[in-house]
Amino acid sequence: MGRQLAIQNISAGGNTLRVPEGRYKFLNIVFEGTNTAAQDVALSDLGTVTIVKNGRPLVAAVDMVNMMHYANLMGGLLVFSSTTGAAAFGGIPYFCFDPGAPENILVVGDQDYMTITLTWGAGFFAATGLQSGTVKIVGEQGEGVQHYEHHYNQYNFSLGAAGTIKERIPGENFARLILTDMDDTDITRIMIYVDGAVVHDCTRVEALSMSNLISRLEEAASVGTGELTSTQTAQFAIVSSGKFSEALSDDLQLTIIGAGAIEPEVLVTSLDFTPDDAVASAATARSRLDAKLRNKRQHGKKRPVQLFEQQPGLQITPAAGAAS
Repeated sequence: MGRQLAIQNISAGGNTLRVPEGRYKFLNIVFEGTNTAAQDVALSDLGTVTIVKNGRPLVAAVDMVNMMHYANLMGGLLVFSSTTGAAAFGGIPYFCFDPGAPENILVVGDQDYMTITLTWGAGFFAATGLQSGTVKIVGEQGEGVQHYEHHYNQYNFSLGAAGTIKERIPGENFARLILTDMDDTDITRIMIYVDGAVVHDCTRVEALSMSNLISRLEEAASVGTGELTSTQTAQFAIVSSGKFSEALSDDLQLTIIGAGAIEPEVLVTSLDFTPDDAVASAATARSRLDAKLRNKRQHGKKRPVQLFEQQPGLQITPAAGAAS
């Protein structure tokens, strides 16, 4: 389960928290506070999150609401609550792995410098929002190897009248694309090309239907009033089987056809491979495993040792967040 890693009082000017040394599967940014009398924080007040490790952005100024929708699609039911003049709380998770390639952790070593910066919206901590509160980082540790760092980037597009949006998304090694504002019926068709090949070509309704089928949505999962994930957000998997070859993409193009004015937001995740960290973290993981096996042998608990020797790659349960 999770462990609190850092805590600060919420500041109107934003908060920056440092992530301590660890081997993580998830990081969850949790805020708790009390709303100003007769006021309440809204989802639109949350603002953006930026996560940087050693000067490189893992999450580049992504809307917190979109991070929450992603978590509903990939993990489980996420809670945001805000009561007028009373309590407000919510969580903004960061997955250190893609659910299509879940055998990954994020290693923060003693020489690494990693921060999470929260840029609150104008109404979050003001006369119309929170009166006081705290923000915390909660992390879940995991065994494993860091093969890659999981990157999130957001792009906001707009179309003033009926027409077509055609965009090439910067980057490489794309994992999945999350499209918001899918409740806008003026979005009529979505096409996604990876390295020149069509991987998705469907209507808005078809996209939502397929996304809800493959996602880990709880029934009527919502990040708050008016933000029902299953009708507003669709995921398009680029890495779905966990095969290494799926992640070796170099070109991602998105086409959205609109019957009228549309303003879709696109969250794109990608895998930044880290071969040096993979070698180091694999050695650490093996050392930890050897210590556990040695302890079992010393205490005469031979059955798990025998099972491991028979099946060295054995995994007892599916990895957390693995696609079902």
